[in-house]
Amino acid sequence: MKHIDPIGFLMIFLIHFGWGKPVQINPMYYKKPHLGELMVALAGPATNLLLAVFGILLLIISSKIS
Repeated sequence: MKHIDPIGFLMIFLIHFGWGKPVQINPMYYKKPHLGELMVALAGPATNLLLAVFGILLLIISSKIS
């Protein structure tokens, strides 16, 4: 897997923080290159936001159950 940085992966176990390599994209593959670049740039933060909302919902549900 080309996007995994070995040192960043090992740091997950040592300091509970890791990172990956940047993935190169070619905007010419998209019908609208500027929109494609924007969507790729927003994909990571949008995923993090969705995971945070999902985690909060799980905490709320689990606190009401117990």
